Amino acid sequence: MSLARIVQGGHFLSDTLWSLGVVWLTLLGLYYFVFQPPRTENNPVSVFSKKQKWKIIGGISIILAVLVLFTWTRRPFFKVHTDSFKIPAEITQLNLDLPQTWELEQAVFEARDNGKFLLEIQGFAPPHTTHYLSFSTATEDSTLTLRFKENVVGYQREFQQTLALRFPEHLRGRVSSISN
Repeated sequence: MSLARIVQGGHFLSDTLWSLGVVWLTLLGLYYFVFQPPRTENNPVSVFSKKQKWKIIGGISIILAVLVLFTWTRRPFFKVHTDSFKIPAEITQLNLDLPQTWELEQAVFEARDNGKFLLEIQGFAPPHTTHYLSFSTATEDSTLTLRFKENVVGYQREFQQTLALRFPEHLRGRVSSISN
């Protein structure tokens, strides 16, 4: 079943290995504490004292707590923002106002009247983390400024933002980047 979920893209190999460990520890605990292993004359099994049982339960609880904490902070995060915007015919210069941490792919210039962007965010975050994007345009004389501002609600680690842009052919060589 784990292999099927990996192929479907629902889980990573690390997810299935962690679940294997949790299930194995649970079965081991049930075997020793609930079902009591069979006693044979050739291989006697000593019964754990109450103090030893509490130490084992405490150790397993600590391991599971660390596992839960690690899993909670290392969940894969992926989000895509895409939009198109009008570029008036009188625009001869385009400025990009971007956060410094963003990676900007090579812009594509093609026969079109408008512009388009695609922002991909990848990284690791807890389940309830959300990424919001604020996008606006401002025109001054013959210059159009595209402003991108991001807001992350929740805890995030190691986010990588990649911005891909498509512009009309007449703006080739007339695009500059400003980091905020």
